[in-house]
Amino acid sequence: MKLQLTEDAPATVSYGYVDGGLSPGDEFDVDGAKGEALLDAHDYLERVVDIAEEEYEVTSGDGLADATYDELYERATEADIEGRSTMTKDELIDALRED
Repeated sequence: MKLQLTEDAPATVSYGYVDGGLSPGDEFDVDGAKGEALLDAHDYLERVVDIAEEEYEVTSGDGLADATYDELYERATEADIEGRSTMTKDELIDALRED
């Protein structure tokens, strides 16, 4: 199987199992099982990064995670969220994000 390092691959990473090393954009041959494992790992890491970026945007963008319970409760009152009096801090955050 022939693989290619993407142009955004880190240039500082050692790809030492290939004689002479590799640079972003270089192609290299890998036996089938190793190639599939590399592709699976790549896909998995892309999903992890996507999830982390989504989480970061949600938690850092709205300021709810840093708010106190009282601040969240006040915002829930203003938003007229039903059941707010029995909600935990995390439940208030979820309800406010859904609103």
